[in-house]
Amino acid sequence: ALRKDWATAEELFGDSLRLNEEHGNPLGIAETYRDLGRMKASQGRMLEARIALETARSGFEKLGALGDVRMAEGLLEKLEM
Repeated sequence: ALRKDWATAEELFGDSLRLNEEHGNPLGIAETYRDLGRMKASQGRMLEARIALETARSGFEKLGALGDVRMAEGLLEKLEM
């Protein structure tokens, strides 16, 4: 995503989600959605960014990862600006 090779980045995020789901890693899933949301926001795809970030926040909440919940909420707030 840093190189703005969006197609490759989307493919890698998809792979990450699939592998984290296969291995039952909810933290990895939440982190992937958080980073996917950031990428979507940088592309100006705000609805998709919001969906990804809300999914991340929900995952972090289920894990009790309060610092990550606050981070996701901060990213969601930035989308509203």
